[in-house]
Amino acid sequence: MNESKLNLAEVYELIMFLQQVGEFKRSLILALAHIYPKRVTASELSLIAGYSPKSKYIYKNRALEELENENIINIQSLSKKNQLVQLNQNHSNCLKLIEACTEAGERVTEVLFSMLSGGRE
Repeated sequence: MNESKLNLAEVYELIMFLQQVGEFKRSLILALAHIYPKRVTASELSLIAGYSPKSKYIYKNRALEELENENIINIQSLSKKNQLVQLNQNHSNCLKLIEACTEAGERVTEVLFSMLSGGRE
């Protein structure tokens, strides 16, 4: 990533991008941005986004499918029921969000990685 800081127009663009996707998808995108470049399963993503990892809402809602169709996330299928999810750094808004979370979101990143490790970090 380059050393540039986001300007106000880019910050505004990010705010509008996150506003348009809705609350559930926004929580998924923000969680993925904080842990980038790590790939996580859907249940791990549910957990760090603040939802029950046992809930099937992430599938029933079709959020992952829609985010993939919008090129916001990449999904790697390991098997029919096991997929790894990662934010798409080639999407301009996702790249800016990754930059912002890397630059200013260290504490949240630490908390999310701690949740992924079961609080053992």
